[in-house]
Amino acid sequence: MPPPVETEIKLELPSSEVARLTRLASLRRASSVGTAQQVSIYFDTNKFALRENGVTFRVRRIGRRYLQTIKAPNNGLLDRKMPGAWL
Repeated sequence: MPPPVETEIKLELPSSEVARLTRLASLRRASSVGTAQQVSIYFDTNKFALRENGVTFRVRRIGRRYLQTIKAPNNGLLDRKMPGAWL
């Protein structure tokens, strides 16, 4: 069995459309579960060695939880499929 590949889809919405999106019934039902603020911090070396090699190192805080993530190309586990998609 081949190792899993992470697939990430990023969606962007103009701020002028947020109110219209929140009126959708399916989103209202899903949002009734609750919300959480998240903060993501990306790290690199002074000379951006991680970025130059396609590696992302992130620490994300969601409420009281912290999640550390490293993504790298061609490592067989978390293979980034969209090179150049940097924040």
